Amino acid sequence: MKGVTFVKPSLAEEYTKDILTPDALREFAEVLATKSADGRTFEEVRRALLKARAGAQARIDAGKPLDFLPENEVITFFDGTTTTPKQIRESAWKADGQPRQFAGRYVQLTGPCADPGMAITAMNTGQQWMADSEDAAAQTTDTPLRTQRSLKLLCAWTPEGTRAIDGAGGKRLKPENELAIMIYRPRGLHLDDRHLLVDKKTVGGGFVDSWLFLKHNAKSLLARGLPVAFYLPKIETVQECDLWHTFLYEVEKKLGIPPGTVKIFQLIELIQATFQCEEMMYAFSRPVHDRQTGRVVEASLYIGPNVGRWDYLASIYRLYQADPSAIPPAPHLVTMEATEALASYEAYISDLGRKRGSVPWGGMSANILLRAAARPGDFEKIAGKEGAEPLLKALQDAGLLDAKGNVTDKFKPEAPALEGLPGQFQGQRYAIIGILQ
Repeated sequence: MKGVTFVKPSLAEEYTKDILTPDALREFAEVLATKSADGRTFEEVRRALLKARAGAQARIDAGKPLDFLPENEVITFFDGTTTTPKQIRESAWKADGQPRQFAGRYVQLTGPCADPGMAITAMNTGQQWMADSEDAAAQTTDTPLRTQRSLKLLCAWTPEGTRAIDGAGGKRLKPENELAIMIYRPRGLHLDDRHLLVDKKTVGGGFVDSWLFLKHNAKSLLARGLPVAFYLPKIETVQECDLWHTFLYEVEKKLGIPPGTVKIFQLIELIQATFQCEEMMYAFSRPVHDRQTGRVVEASLYIGPNVGRWDYLASIYRLYQADPSAIPPAPHLVTMEATEALASYEAYISDLGRKRGSVPWGGMSANILLRAAARPGDFEKIAGKEGAEPLLKALQDAGLLDAKGNVTDKFKPEAPALEGLPGQFQGQRYAIIGILQ
């Protein structure tokens, strides 16, 4: 093992003291050297899976239809164990589901975090924040490394009990119990890292991102009782899920944290993935056969699937590039509400998630979350200036809003009436629900 070297030493040098530390690089190389049952490293398997993607595309180009896996097709995992789609579909396994720390946080937002000030703004929303090293963080110059530095500051606490990032850019964090729960999204398997070489070869950007984040932050988050959660993007097959699953297990083992610590939201954002969704959920939920120790280790990672219109549509255009008839003539009209195909996609993924005990999430929408708490001014259009504050107080007295104006679990928009709200306001129920939602 020749170890890790830098593509541009002058660029990487600035990060050797806190991010690209000697022990972080040495241990990363050791994790990557892990061999599969057939003798391949993680990187060799990743490259083979990317070649398999090209082969699958060629078959679609030649006219072979996209379909579910044959029920008796043998699926071979990294550790050498095998199963079939029939066994997966008919057995009674369950995913882990949502960690308790996510309860009551019904909004997810996403954004870059290379700038510490933006990270503070996102954390102050108090919801779920996907700190993004993928779509929102181009691989130009040192953006991936600045992202890791920003996240390390966010996940480190001073002796006084404040996060090390507090005050960056003149911005202050809210009290800890009002901050968002962070979910980290590394790059996908298809992207090579532009900064590191292992044995003089490029490595997956997702591997680099995941290792650095967990190396520097996992134990700190766990010590504070916070979850360690990832969003994994651009996955096409069950074998790719298994590669992620096994890589994360080996990282956990290297860091000395319990197996199954890292919890996964999976983006089912490619049409290919919808045809292997149940098998993918199993790949993240199955036990690992540790070839080094000979033990079978429970290492369930799965929180739930996520659906998203934009990448799903884009994947259709890419997959059927040789068949123009498969491309909608007016893509902007293909919405989740108006299109049976997308509605079916969403319902299918959600139903599968619930079947296996996971928590399905909808995709991102292009909205900017300015604040989560209701204020009197929000109700002026339906209650007038004089009636807005009494309506807000009535909602709080009914337990539909808490003292700070945040929506509570008692709010049930599908119920025939807003429970506990005085009758004088029930006539405006739909307008009120629109505001609370």
